Parts: sequence; C-alpha cells; structure tokens
Amino acid sequence: MTEDTLEAILQDLKEAVSEPKTPFNVRQAVKRLEEFLEAPDDENCPDCGGSIQPPPRITQVIPAAEGWRAVFAEGDSKDPLSMSVESVMFFGVVEFPDGFSIVSGLYINNDDAAIVPCWPMMTFVGYVPPGKNPDILADKVREKIKELRDMEEHSKD
Repeated sequence: MTEDTLEAILQDLKEAVSEPKTPFNVRQAVKRLEEFLEAPDDENCPDCGGSIQPPPRITQVIPAAEGWRAVFAEGDSKDPLSMSVESVMFFGVVEFPDGFSIVSGLYINNDDAAIVPCWPMMTFVGYVPPGKNPDILADKVREKIKELRDMEEHSKD
C-alpha cells in the first residue's frame, strides 16, 4: 500500500469518528485500517530496510468512546507545568518486536498523518476519561517533567 492509501484511510477514520457517528462508518474505517496494518512491512514501508529495529506494530483496534484524551508532559525551564492533550480516537494492541504487547490509546498525529500509540512515548502521562478535566493529571505531569529533566541531566554526564 502507498502513503496515499494510508492518508485516505486516516481521512476516512477522522470522518467516521466525527459527527454524525454511525457504527457502520466506524466499523468500515477500522476494517480498512486493520487490513493496512496486516500487510507485510515491506509493502507499507518499502524504504525501511532490514538493519533498523522494527517499530511497534498495531495489531487490533477498536474505536474509543468520544471524549477520551491522552495527556503528555511538555514542560521546560520557562514553563514547568505544560501539557499537551490529544483526543484518543482508538484503543489498540501494540506489539513490540521482542513479543511484548500492551493495550494503548491511539491518536492521529496531524503533523505527519500517522496513527500514534500513546505508550511507549516518554512524555505520556496518562488518560483522561470523558467528562473529566485534564488538570486532574497536573501532579503526574509535574512528576514526568522532573523525571525527563533528570534523565536529560544524567545523559549529559
């Protein structure tokens, strides 16, 4: 499959989860995504080569209920408590090359039109259920920013 196909699938997914929601449209869009994900890696990414550690693979997806969000720590020295919030569009099983797998929220990264798992991103803090304010994770964001800064300082040593 080509990137044009992935972009078309992502556009369908965006439309399917937006209003008005119909179960058929969501199921159809998820089915197309699953078919894309089941294609061999060389078909979806002919330029990846064999020397790079393969990325995690999303093997199953289901639509998330409207309102689920993922919170990421985005702090720096000027703004010690900054967070970004992404709408979780799906939940999926993410499998790693070593056989480890986890259920993660998935969101659409608009910068490169990619479906991205929230975890294992280093800045991922947690999920916010529908109807809750992301500020409920403010303390965890502070902890994550401190952890990231400590890691950065240790890497300079």
